[in-house]
Amino acid sequence: MSRRRSLKVALVKASILASALMSLSLILLVHIVVIMYGLPLALLNGLSLLYATPPLPNQEAPVGGVGPSLVGTLVSSGIAVALATPVALIAAFTMVEYKGRKFVDFLRVVFTSLYGLPTITISVIVYSLLVIPMRTQSLLAGSLSLTLVALPVEISYLEGVFSSIPQTYREAGYAIGLTRWLVLRRVLIGIGKSGVASTVALTLARVMGETAPLLFTIGNAMNTYPSSLYSLLQPSSTITTLIFTLSSSPFPSQFQFAWAASLVLYVVYTALFALSRMVRGVEL
Repeated sequence: MSRRRSLKVALVKASILASALMSLSLILLVHIVVIMYGLPLALLNGLSLLYATPPLPNQEAPVGGVGPSLVGTLVSSGIAVALATPVALIAAFTMVEYKGRKFVDFLRVVFTSLYGLPTITISVIVYSLLVIPMRTQSLLAGSLSLTLVALPVEISYLEGVFSSIPQTYREAGYAIGLTRWLVLRRVLIGIGKSGVASTVALTLARVMGETAPLLFTIGNAMNTYPSSLYSLLQPSSTITTLIFTLSSSPFPSQFQFAWAASLVLYVVYTALFALSRMVRGVEL
């Protein structure tokens, strides 16, 4: 009997190890392929990769840059996180403070449903409610789409951060006369600053890598820099939509340049992820 049990345990451990190695192999393969195809193009273009415009269809060499799309990525993702963070802080605090209440269960169902909603559906919703009335795709519409993507992600992370803080700290805050708003601001955010900062960095990295929410909303102005507040009402692009467009191009120079854009996105995402890990372990 013990031999059969030992065999089962060995099989379970072997399957877990095999699954882990397979997952790590796939992740490592993605890293290797992006670097292998993107790095030579990055070296070819130099620093102009960060500020020039993408190559034209009639160019023979994949020489250009992701400048307008990089700015569009930073602006749209920054607006999305700036809009989502205050709402996420209040929602996460409410779900921790009133845990077990029926309306909290309802909120959790709503945000869980939003989290599981296909992001292309969010793009269609924003297209119907904002793009059609405005009669144009815009940086603003893309930012709002990313806000809907960022919100449930950030709420999920922040709820975990606030739940990890002992309840006695909140009770102590109430005991000295603090309001719920001050308990949130001075106690929960005060103690969990590093967790909140890590959550913001992770959410920013998450929305920067999104493509589907932007397909019907932000447009494809990959040669035009957003230069003013009025640019929010005009079409723009992000690195992800640039990659999507160039990777389906029939022109070799544009198709090859998609790898350079992928490398830029890879570096930005890796930097944000590393920053989130570093901030979590630092007392702010």
